[in-house]
Amino acid sequence: MATLSVGIDMAKATFTAACWNGGRGRGLGSSPNTPDGFAALADRLGAEQQDSGSLHLVLEPTAGYELALAGFACQQGWQVSLPNPRQVRDWARGTGRRAKSDTLDAVLLAQYGAERQPPCWHPLAAEVSELERLLRREDDVEQLIRQERNRQHALAGRPNVAATVHDTIARVIAALEVPLRELEEVIAEHLRAHPALHEDAKRLRSVPGIGAKNVAYILVLLHRWMTRTIGEGTEKGLAAYVGLDPQTYESGTSVRRRAVISRMGDQAVRRRLFMGALGDVRGPIPCECSTNAWSRGASPRWSRWSPPRASSSAGPGPSSATGPPSTPRGSPLRLPPTPHSPRGLMHAPTQPPLVRESVLQP
Repeated sequence: MATLSVGIDMAKATFTAACWNGGRGRGLGSSPNTPDGFAALADRLGAEQQDSGSLHLVLEPTAGYELALAGFACQQGWQVSLPNPRQVRDWARGTGRRAKSDTLDAVLLAQYGAERQPPCWHPLAAEVSELERLLRREDDVEQLIRQERNRQHALAGRPNVAATVHDTIARVIAALEVPLRELEEVIAEHLRAHPALHEDAKRLRSVPGIGAKNVAYILVLLHRWMTRTIGEGTEKGLAAYVGLDPQTYESGTSVRRRAVISRMGDQAVRRRLFMGALGDVRGPIPCECSTNAWSRGASPRWSRWSPPRASSSAGPGPSSATGPPSTPRGSPLRLPPTPHSPRGLMHAPTQPPLVRESVLQP
């Protein structure tokens, strides 16, 4: 039997439902975003489901207001999808949709679910979801402290600033540091209270570049990825999910741009991964790939992607086994001319990130 696709346009107080069946859409009205509204929706969908085998709800992610309804739908045994709103808008624009209203948006989501079949959404485990909320609150408090410290720094050398201004900023910073320490203690206690999370975090800490500052965030990321893919995700899929997959830009024989990452994932996660890699390469104990680069005559700054230096028998020069190449720091590398670089001037090429096997596997 066919699956009935139902689109839900969410708002803070209400939501609007519509169904797509037999190539046509039909509105199902609005309901309050409360348990009573969820029950009313279930009654209406029960009457619509008589000629269909199963239900597939396609909800519009709206600042978390959709999570309560999504959890209710999972308890009812319905399929739930939370597609990327940008992808839905691009798809609608490609089909020529111009008008917009709550009912039309719900019909659009229902049609998108019927034709595109987006992947099903699965809720995170309770302990992982709680850890994620704690980390987000910690980020909020750290951002507030950072803002106050920036103000303190900006006013430090400015004349004619009342002492009360400096005093109030200092008191606000001191007051914000108290809940920050409490959150750090609660997060540590949460990890200790759940042995599975504690062991996963301990295993993650063995990976170069992962430490106390980013281990909890990467732990939540990997659990979310495993939940999203039901444990069948790949390393390339994880890199694309974070937004680290290379984005090629080529056309014909003349258009050649340097490949960059897609940046389609969570920016905060990418920032922590970058800082972890940077600290591992430039920290007091550089990673193995950087230290081994010295034995090959390459600078740790170009450890994995610098081309080998051409050996020269004429004239004195630095030994290939004693230090980095003679290219000045910050200067582009001089490479042999290619069809796309007539002068041989190009920066170090980038490579896709090297993703280890899932550290969550025993």
